[in-house]
Amino acid sequence: MAGDMIGNVEGADNAEDDGVMTEVTLEGFATGLRRERDIDLGFLGPVHTGPIDILVASQKNSHANKDVRHHIWAGPIPAGGYLRLGEHVYVSSPEFVLLQMAAKLDKYQTLQLAMQLCGTYALLRTAKHGMIKHPQLTSKKKLEQFARMIEGRRAGIGIFRWAIRYVIDGAASPTEAGTALMLSMPALSGGYGLRAFKLNVEKKYDEVEREITRGKRKCFVDLLDEESRFGWEYQGKEGHSDAENGEQYERDDGRAVGGGDGDSGVTLSYGAESLESDTLKLAALKHMEYDVRQLVWGQIKTVAAFDQVALTTAEKYEAEVEGAYAFSKNEKLHVRRLALHQGVIVQRYYWQDV
Repeated sequence: MAGDMIGNVEGADNAEDDGVMTEVTLEGFATGLRRERDIDLGFLGPVHTGPIDILVASQKNSHANKDVRHHIWAGPIPAGGYLRLGEHVYVSSPEFVLLQMAAKLDKYQTLQLAMQLCGTYALLRTAKHGMIKHPQLTSKKKLEQFARMIEGRRAGIGIFRWAIRYVIDGAASPTEAGTALMLSMPALSGGYGLRAFKLNVEKKYDEVEREITRGKRKCFVDLLDEESRFGWEYQGKEGHSDAENGEQYERDDGRAVGGGDGDSGVTLSYGAESLESDTLKLAALKHMEYDVRQLVWGQIKTVAAFDQVALTTAEKYEAEVEGAYAFSKNEKLHVRRLALHQGVIVQRYYWQDV
């Protein structure tokens, strides 16, 4: 369910403010059975690959249909829950999509979805690497504002609020998102409790740095902390947008390998041209007096390996890491960290466990 939709609704225009729905209920929407055969889905074009999900106020409004699936939502819809898509057609806002999906997904999948909505990638089962480049649809601030508008006890509301507490804006791939989350989330949730990195930070080159990078004018650093001037650049960007060139990195198909503790069992190659580009980028960043290190899948594919990434980051931050699993006898921390690592790094796509 990519996002619940109300089709051909009536009586809602008075609830609009610049195309954003203020608080309403579904009782006034004319989505009865007599109207559903009139719903024209042609405006969705190639995006329409399956049934449309529609919210209804109660079970009496629900009816099985090969083109339409119903979901019940009783009571008020939070302000900003819908955006006008066309004449009498409204689509769930990204914030409302996350709230609805939080009732269907576990907390790690919900956090992954929040990172996707606040990032520049979209998961797509039919894409070569399971994702495509996509504009950022919402932000942590907007999710927090939306959360304050939700009334009553809703299914998934606890998971929704848990996820937006930790979400970080600007991720360009699931692996990058998971790495940032592991480092910044508190030990109680399985993370290392370090200051959150900024993601895909833009840096413009001076004349010397343009010469180093063979004419490029700027770069985007995957994970960067301005206070310590330290960061990580992930190599192995499956579907990761190349913001300097407006293109995408493409990796070859994976080959199965032996899995270990927290290992996905897949390794993917990284093109020589992209590797050279990243190497030149790091040289230019060094000229800016940034210490940005290369990060590869082998450094994050297990919790024990990830410990070294966290310890290096803590050292550069001049901070204490909240427990290092590989060097700790804390069994509760062990379990929490393994669960978080599996949930946000290894289990990168929501359909992997389907």
